[in-house]
Amino acid sequence: MSHSLLDLFRHLSKQKGAIRNFIAPAPCPVLKNFHISDHGDIHIRDCQEVAHKIREIKRQGSQNFQILTDYDQTLTKTGYVDGKKADSSFKALQDSTFIPHEIKTLTRALYEKYHKIELDLTLHPDEKSAHMIDWWEGNFNYFVQMGLKQEDHGNVVLNSRLLLRYGIQDFLSLGSKLDLPLYIVSGGISEIIEANFYAMLHNGETGEAEEGLREYWEKRVQVLSNRFIYENGQGIDYVRPVIHILNKQQFIYDTDPSIKFRKNVLIMGDILEDVQMVRESEHDIVLKVGFLNDLEANAHLMPEFMKTYDIVVTGDGSLQPINFLLKQTFAEELKLEDIHLHQDHKSFETIKTVFA
Repeated sequence: MSHSLLDLFRHLSKQKGAIRNFIAPAPCPVLKNFHISDHGDIHIRDCQEVAHKIREIKRQGSQNFQILTDYDQTLTKTGYVDGKKADSSFKALQDSTFIPHEIKTLTRALYEKYHKIELDLTLHPDEKSAHMIDWWEGNFNYFVQMGLKQEDHGNVVLNSRLLLRYGIQDFLSLGSKLDLPLYIVSGGISEIIEANFYAMLHNGETGEAEEGLREYWEKRVQVLSNRFIYENGQGIDYVRPVIHILNKQQFIYDTDPSIKFRKNVLIMGDILEDVQMVRESEHDIVLKVGFLNDLEANAHLMPEFMKTYDIVVTGDGSLQPINFLLKQTFAEELKLEDIHLHQDHKSFETIKTVFA
């Protein structure tokens, strides 16, 4: 936890309107030609297999369940409220006023060089991993030159195009009610990720739930991501080794011995490599949900997503499919007589079949 960041948002929370909203607006399926998306379309590889996993998770209870999730384009949206592209944690910092033009140019050149390698499914993992390390370290070597303070990252977020998916409040509320350990595992930047959530939890947009969600965040949520090293409050270096798309597993299972793992896990990601963050030998049941956000541009990836994930959500939708799944699975523990999450919407017809 970064107290400097937290203190910044505690201070700003006392000033009305100082922190903008960070949760995507509620979907509006009626306005089909408007830029606000719906909950996304849901695709299930094998309904019987998913139903079996859910029955086992339900039978063993929430005390044996936890969540591992990516951050960028998994908890956040790909598209912003204006219909244009939203930020990632790296892009938020790269495009901020804290980064001079010449550094922006250099980091964008790294993106142009390595992004196509990141997406190359034919490369051997060891070769791709070496490229990812070069890319990540290249970015951080440039960023460190700026000597940013922790609170600077808060101001980066305040002026960014970061946007959490609609349903994030319910997602955190369910985690709190069920006392679920939530690990956000990202190749992004810890300070940006934490500041994004601090902002959302200090601007009033979660209403009366805000205090309880803050408590859950402090007690049960852990961010495992890249982090700067500070001296006298100023960034002077970054923690090595860097976390990237292919080495998340070692940071989850091998770095912090204090992390206790539960038998069953929900894993969420937006790229094929995200499923590799889970070490399946450590768990009984692994339920995998993938977000293929831009199906039009990435239709060629759909077959691989369907092979890799149990459930695929397309269309840059909300987190409500995940919330629906959690509510249905743990309805008895939550003492819910009925589930009200837009069940009439066509996207939920698919996921409802596994509870039949």
